[in-house]
Amino acid sequence: MKSDAFKAHIEEKLEREYSLTCRDEVVELIADDSERFEALWELVCCEKPPIPQRAAWVLEALNSQYPFHTERYAPRLLAQIPKMIHQMELRAATRILAETPIQAPMIPEMWGLMLEFFLDPKTPPALRVNAMELLYQISHVEPGFKYQLRLVINEHLHEAGPYLLSRGKKNLKQLEKEIRKLEMNA
Repeated sequence: MKSDAFKAHIEEKLEREYSLTCRDEVVELIADDSERFEALWELVCCEKPPIPQRAAWVLEALNSQYPFHTERYAPRLLAQIPKMIHQMELRAATRILAETPIQAPMIPEMWGLMLEFFLDPKTPPALRVNAMELLYQISHVEPGFKYQLRLVINEHLHEAGPYLLSRGKKNLKQLEKEIRKLEMNA
């Protein structure tokens, strides 16, 4: 199946049916085929709701089985985040990025975006948690961010719901250990 025909086929499939079965069928259709993955990527980037949300859901499932696709697309996924409208797209994108090795050139943009999500109390809790997890992962690549992240989490835990509070306390505990270790080695 040619790329345009395949793209039209999965777009029609995603528009018609929103189910785990449909998602899994699309994942199997794409599998490790880079050209088909590109067709899915184009649907993630299209501006025709509900297609981007559903395509992002497929992308997230695909990442679990074939992560090499999203590793190559991580910078493009990060650049796409500000254009995403639906919370489902954003949650899927941040989960995928959290499961993908962080590439050094992406750190400044990722830090800024994730900090913005984490600091905004209007951001849905699941997205705030994903953002905090990504910030924490960035601090593993760039240890200097550990100090700033500790301050930010401390300042914003009072406004957190139960899930964010629990995850925040866990990350703070880890950050404290890592910072003590950094200071001992300095």
